[in-house]
Amino acid sequence: MIEKQTLHETAWHTKSSDDVLSEFEADKKQGLSNEEAGKRREKYGPNTIRTGEKKPWYVILLHQFTDPLIYILLIAALVSLFIQEIIDASVIMAVVILNGAIGFIQETRARKAIQSLAEMSAPRAKVIRDGQKEEINNEDVVPGDLIVLVSGGSVPADCRLLEARDLAADESALTGESEPVSKQTEAVDDEKAVPGDQYCMVFAGTHITSGRGKGIAVRTGEVSELGRIAEKTREMEDVQTPIQQKMAWLGKAIGVAVFVLSIVVIGMGLLMGWEPREIIRTAVALAVGTVPEALPIVLTVTLAVGVQRMAKRNAIIRQLPAVETLGSTTVIGSDKTGTLTANQMTVKAIWTGGNRYQVTGTGYNADGEIKSDQEDREEGDEAVKKILLAGLLASETEKLPDEGKSGGGDPTEMALLASALKGGYEIKETREKYSQLDIIPFESEQKFMATLNETPDGPGVFLKGAPEAVLERCSRQLTSDG
Repeated sequence: MIEKQTLHETAWHTKSSDDVLSEFEADKKQGLSNEEAGKRREKYGPNTIRTGEKKPWYVILLHQFTDPLIYILLIAALVSLFIQEIIDASVIMAVVILNGAIGFIQETRARKAIQSLAEMSAPRAKVIRDGQKEEINNEDVVPGDLIVLVSGGSVPADCRLLEARDLAADESALTGESEPVSKQTEAVDDEKAVPGDQYCMVFAGTHITSGRGKGIAVRTGEVSELGRIAEKTREMEDVQTPIQQKMAWLGKAIGVAVFVLSIVVIGMGLLMGWEPREIIRTAVALAVGTVPEALPIVLTVTLAVGVQRMAKRNAIIRQLPAVETLGSTTVIGSDKTGTLTANQMTVKAIWTGGNRYQVTGTGYNADGEIKSDQEDREEGDEAVKKILLAGLLASETEKLPDEGKSGGGDPTEMALLASALKGGYEIKETREKYSQLDIIPFESEQKFMATLNETPDGPGVFLKGAPEAVLERCSRQLTSDG
């Protein structure tokens, strides 16, 4: 069996699909057996990307006390305890403990929330094993698995394509380019081609925007392209936020000032003949008085309030200082790959039978309505119902994304599905009623796609595409008069 390191070193995009199947000892129709998949999972490990070491609770707790100002307060408390000033030591420790508790509770809550989100959004993959299509967790995908790729689905591993029917993938997570990339099955001759030019490959973490296909997993987990990027990010050193830099500088400055003043007080005390106990008490009082002990707790509370406000806006922040960093941001750099847009399309108007209708609302949901420009025209016009039905059925996008989430399929098809919802159609129920018998997928050369569906009047064709492609296939139009 192929070694794990060889998986990444091999230029799979230069090999023919038959050669790749042969190297992984996989059958194009049957896929792997569940027994063989289990052995490969043992050999190659789970198809997951390590996100960093999980910090135990005691490390998170100790981290709350790694601040120069806290160090000074702890030293002052110890000295106060040493000279038996119990009340002073207790007050100082109460401030330190309260500050640490607030930071610990907030950071623990944020980590738990992030973990819960990760578990809720655990992706699934469609594979062929023992000749049957199965849906499994992404982490169970192994090299040699046959992956079924459909519009709107995510890619669980780096795959060499075996079949591609009008297949396109959104690779913005990997390359930064927001435009979908058309895929093919023919090998790419250039061994040094970058991922964006490997047209016979699809990569883990990307999404299929249109078409359908089948691929064989050639790289999983840490050896995938996404895994290599994750490895590079783990090598980056931690950078202090602006507030942490300011607090570190303030802590050092106060520490130097306290040290110098303590030396001065001790020297003056010795010169004036004070008792050693009195000298130490005066030095401690001066040190505690110099340190703004309320500053850490006020800062922590302020940042915690900011985190709570961000959480109400669906933004979870793991570490408190990050809130101040967001507030300190004055310039945001962006490129031209669609990062400033919602990457959504919306049907705004429908023209049919000599009449125009306005469609209200935005986004991929049913919020909105369809209104005629003519007051005497009803919203339930038969022509409008037919055109909405065609947009719903002549589509490879299975469903709309959940609220607040991106993805789901081709933006044009999702816009048509949303308009059908506004027209009163339910996606799942309608497709069950008008079951699909056959399909002609969209291709740029033909500029249309069509489906053959069961209807109450027998089999019927529903077609959508570019105006010129649709109109040349029409001899009549449906109006309110028939």
